[in-house]
Amino acid sequence: KTKTPSLKKVLLFGFALSVLGLVYYFSPSLISIVFGIISLFGIFLSTEALKTELGIESKLSQSFCNAIPNADCGQVITSNKSIWLEKFKISDISIWFFSAQLFALLLFSVAGFIEVFFNYMLVCVALSIPMTLYSVYFQYKIEKKWCPICLSIIALVYLQLILLLFNFSSFYNFKYLSLFIFSFSLIAFSVYLIKPILLNLKNLKEENIKNLRFKRNYTIFKNNLVKEEQQFFSHENIILGCPTARLRISIVTSPFCGYCKEAHEILHEILLKNNKNLSVSVRFNYDENIDEKSKILYFKLIEIKEEKGDLEFSNALHFWFENKNMVQWLLKYGEPRKNEQINEKLKIIGREN
Repeated sequence: KTKTPSLKKVLLFGFALSVLGLVYYFSPSLISIVFGIISLFGIFLSTEALKTELGIESKLSQSFCNAIPNADCGQVITSNKSIWLEKFKISDISIWFFSAQLFALLLFSVAGFIEVFFNYMLVCVALSIPMTLYSVYFQYKIEKKWCPICLSIIALVYLQLILLLFNFSSFYNFKYLSLFIFSFSLIAFSVYLIKPILLNLKNLKEENIKNLRFKRNYTIFKNNLVKEEQQFFSHENIILGCPTARLRISIVTSPFCGYCKEAHEILHEILLKNNKNLSVSVRFNYDENIDEKSKILYFKLIEIKEEKGDLEFSNALHFWFENKNMVQWLLKYGEPRKNEQINEKLKIIGREN
């Protein structure tokens, strides 16, 4: 089946077009658009690098990282063989670098000083060249593995350098240097704050998977079930299905519990399909100190079960959960008559619960 693009992808694509549209609107030049597109590609590749670092599987990054022989993006990106890589990961630096570029490009386009931006940007890109050379050396000599994502990011940096060299002018405005520094500092601060949150979410997800594997381990459940002493109720009040069935489900519930509605709906479906091979014990969480109006609902439900059977009881309980209107419910089913007898039965059930 043809997959429709997800809302997230559509929104991201729309956001990218909006940024480029604003840049072109305020500074209508081809170099501005080309530079913005390169920055967007850089952000995209940096995000893929971050996914690889966090262990999030991506079909795109997998196919990309297997494009050349002797490649292992995960090994290079998560490597701790270099001292500075222990604190500053490749994904962090590249996300900061390209996101700050795009943010500063938008600010300077709106301000009408796009030439100043390109001059400052040329200095930044030139300063990043030694880092790109070290990255290639690190992959070739130290890690002995290639990272196609990293190499593509490096290629984008050199592409930006060439673009900026062909559009270099000697015009500088130091008044806007503070705006340029602010742009890069703001994005750096944002990355610094968001990265730990992403790491915590990743760790929580991994722990949750481990916990679910433990919880859903049938062997552990069965061993504990056999080991523990079995407990059974001595008194029953409402038995639905076949009372002599070997399999019995006991549910302690209350008509005033909003979360119990779904459980009753599931039990109703089970009974419709297996009423001859299954019994369900519905045990109300009854408290003799509750108000009189609530007692009336309990009394009438049990009276309906005793006089009209399983189906009517189930329908009456379903009608209550759907509406939860005492006046409307009593108009349909009437007032209870056997209050004293039912009250004594419910007291025993409540105490046993």
